Amino acid sequence: MTPTPFLRGLLNSLRRIPFSASLALAIILGGVIAGTLSSGPHHHSQPIWGAGVPSTVEHGRIWTVLTALLIPRGPLSMVLDVLLAIFVLGLAERMLGTARTAWIWLVSGSAGILLGLGLQLAGGSLGESWAEFSHRNVVLDPVIGMIGPVLAASAVAPALWRRRIRLLAFAVLLTFLLYNGDASTMYRTLSALTGLVIGLALPGRPRHTLRTPSSHRETRTLIAGVMALTALGPILGLIRHDGDSPFSAITLLVRREHAIVLILLAVLLVSYGLSRGKLWGYLGALLLNTTIVVFGLSRINYSSLLGDENLEPRMIEMLIWNIALVIIPLLLIIALIALRHRLLSPDVMRHGSSASERAKVRELLRRHGGTMSYLTTWAGNNYWFGPDDASFVAYRVINGIAITTGDPVASPEHRAETVRAFAAFCDRANWVPVFYSASSELLPLMEDLGWARMSVGEETIVHTKGLDFSGSAWANVRNGLRRGEREGLRALWTRWADLSLAQRSQILAISEQWVAEKALPEMGFTLGTISELDDPEVRLMLVVDPSDRIQAVTSWLPSWQDGQLVAWTNDFMRRADNAHPRVMEFVIAQVAIRCAEDGVDVMGLSGAPLAGKPDGLPADADEPESFAKLREFLSNALEPVYGFRALFAFKSKFNPEYRTLWLFISDPLFLPSAGIAIARAYLPGISARQALRLARTLS
Repeated sequence: MTPTPFLRGLLNSLRRIPFSASLALAIILGGVIAGTLSSGPHHHSQPIWGAGVPSTVEHGRIWTVLTALLIPRGPLSMVLDVLLAIFVLGLAERMLGTARTAWIWLVSGSAGILLGLGLQLAGGSLGESWAEFSHRNVVLDPVIGMIGPVLAASAVAPALWRRRIRLLAFAVLLTFLLYNGDASTMYRTLSALTGLVIGLALPGRPRHTLRTPSSHRETRTLIAGVMALTALGPILGLIRHDGDSPFSAITLLVRREHAIVLILLAVLLVSYGLSRGKLWGYLGALLLNTTIVVFGLSRINYSSLLGDENLEPRMIEMLIWNIALVIIPLLLIIALIALRHRLLSPDVMRHGSSASERAKVRELLRRHGGTMSYLTTWAGNNYWFGPDDASFVAYRVINGIAITTGDPVASPEHRAETVRAFAAFCDRANWVPVFYSASSELLPLMEDLGWARMSVGEETIVHTKGLDFSGSAWANVRNGLRRGEREGLRALWTRWADLSLAQRSQILAISEQWVAEKALPEMGFTLGTISELDDPEVRLMLVVDPSDRIQAVTSWLPSWQDGQLVAWTNDFMRRADNAHPRVMEFVIAQVAIRCAEDGVDVMGLSGAPLAGKPDGLPADADEPESFAKLREFLSNALEPVYGFRALFAFKSKFNPEYRTLWLFISDPLFLPSAGIAIARAYLPGISARQALRLARTLS
């Protein structure tokens, strides 16, 4: 029987992670052989296979150091362990390689158990209560082996993911230690530390000589995550009440007051507010941690502490635990106060722009504009100005994503400074910055910053100096130009303000007919509509037949450098029904001729959305294969609706230079959110019915 596409894809994925897939299978077989899948963690064979002081040390079953890493605790644990092996350890294997993952799994897992046994024996000899309590634990836990390679893989991960992997792993481990405190958690923690040390010593890993600072958004996310763990910890202690831990007092309080749900909701709500930079979230975090501090101080028996000269060791240990109960939330309070400027988001949301800002934008465009910079003048853009108002970035904010309209408008020497300053501005505002339809000139800077990139189209540039349309490559354009001339078509270079009422009416009718033929509404954002034609700087090239009927209309946006006009870039392009078959070739060729006559060496045909370079041409830069496949999928899905591929094929007739347009994003985790925000920027007024139609097209 032929396997389904899903099954083939699954098998192909498993072939890339042979060790993780084999470990998942071994965990299932181990549970079957040991009998834990049918009888759970209290099966009579657990002392034979599980690691712990009674089995490994007292009975000399040294093999349990290995079998404890292969046998699940019960059926639910088996499911979770298999999922972790496939998805989490599998990811680490793809980063480290199969051989490295295998030996790090063995070394870190064994070290975690052996070091834990050593601590239990040493603590037990000193009468330490945790060691005495955990002395009787016998552990079956495949996670002990998996956590080491994951932490080792963090050493070869990008800076953002390196920090997140380590923080998440140790935050979860610390929560288990504080609120559960069993031997298994100690073994996991020691295995994680071993894996971290191994990762730092790996040969050939990237050397990070400078500490990568957290952004304001990242700081808010990390602190909010710690707050969320404050809520989940007591719940964990109630679910797994077979441990002994410093924070068991909080667990008992929660159990006695029956306030589990309320505490969970309150802390999660505060964590959410804190992650969004809200004042109420910040104040709530201060209040909750202060409450824990007060509770911890109230549990100390000051009279016995001051009056008893011979304190028992267990009382001293309880005192240390109570101090820990106070110190940790107290440190959180200190962090909240010290980082208040990074945790609180200023109210910098702006809507629209002022007349003075728009005038300043147009002034800067005449100095430092690129071929697509004039799009920044369109309605819907907000403006951020750099130091001394010498540069600016046009952007719009949708659902916390700050989407720029192309490159920053700045001199070459100030471009990097402008990008960094704008990113910092977005960070303070709790926005994710996305440079959209940006040029390859930003590639070196974005690589230095560690931003992710995805190509979103190709800009097409025609150099008009010396252009005469000769040669076989220009045959289609040359034939369209000659045929139009024979049939009496003429080109009219003009402005909207100079058109007659009858001409404007014809253009409006052509545009309305074009929109009516589309299943979805006309796009905006970087794709101009008829609204952008009424601009004194914008030129129109019309094609008029002998009866004065307009057959085609195109708009052209200016570009300047140091006050000198250097390019015209196509934006709006429509043709009338029953127009001349080659009318669009005719009108573009007429603009090229006009540019050459006026000494304008560049004619931009604007960007072709979701296009890639034609076969045989080298890419401007590499991008992740998954992003390339996503772009291809969107291009195929939207082609019946908007015809982007056909548009790119038309522009290719003019033998242009191809310049890749990029999406640069500081945090790839927000790429789905950025995609939704960009879609809303292009289709802000889409109806529910049209959205459903688009969803059906994409499916």
